[in-house]
Amino acid sequence: MSIKKLLMREQLIDQGNQLEELLAEDFIYIRQDGQELDKDAYKAEKELTSAIKELHLTSISQKTKLIRYQVGDTIHTSIWRRHETWQNIFHQETKNRKRLKQNSQLRKLGVFYILILQRS
Repeated sequence: MSIKKLLMREQLIDQGNQLEELLAEDFIYIRQDGQELDKDAYKAEKELTSAIKELHLTSISQKTKLIRYQVGDTIHTSIWRRHETWQNIFHQETKNRKRLKQNSQLRKLGVFYILILQRS
């Protein structure tokens, strides 16, 4: 899947569209305050704040992608996995503190999520 197609799916989620189809049943969302939401709670709380900026895509495997982008002053990190269709299996918000020293932090996040995926 191309970065444009995954970005389109991220935007659909941010807009609250097609959540039932795009979010896995065991989807986990961690807000910047640390509260964990399941799929139903996330759908109930969904609100759009602003446009996506600074999009980065890391290919973990052919069927697993890590996407990182900024919305307002919040960094969003998502993991997408493909079975028959692409589904978002994880999403986390992090408050942007001086853009988190972009490159080094992005690499650390990528390694962290790769370790999580290897356990599943």
